[in-house]
Amino acid sequence: MLQAALYPRGREMLAEASRKAQTLGAPDLAQRKARIREDMYPFIKAMFDAGVRVVTGTDCGAEASQVTPFGHATHREIQMFVEAGLTPLAALRAATLDAARVLTRVEDPDYGSVRAGKAADLLLLDADPTADIAVTIKIGRVMRAGRWIP
Repeated sequence: MLQAALYPRGREMLAEASRKAQTLGAPDLAQRKARIREDMYPFIKAMFDAGVRVVTGTDCGAEASQVTPFGHATHREIQMFVEAGLTPLAALRAATLDAARVLTRVEDPDYGSVRAGKAADLLLLDADPTADIAVTIKIGRVMRAGRWIP
């Protein structure tokens, strides 16, 4: 079902077994990933420190990634922000309130933070992400439209 939501090119790229094998089997994969970290992390941190609103929501083609599973891209992006030097709290805000602010172009959007009168879509984690940002994938419960999902 998730693949149906992708752009046609993204679906094609994910379905192409030879591309997946080539990507995951590339002898320089680790070096390319390290180079991206070396190039991008200082830029992300510098922009954040300069007051630029940094948010999750990659434009790098994550939908067609052969190494990032569906739904995991945002969790990984939050982790990468912390690796780049943001605090866990700042990285979480980049994925919630600040992302909502950018999408809606208002400072007090109807979602993105917990407060009476806002959209009641949220998740509860089984661990503290300010202590270890990698625990954002340890989702205990999900609320959608004010109701807990069984």
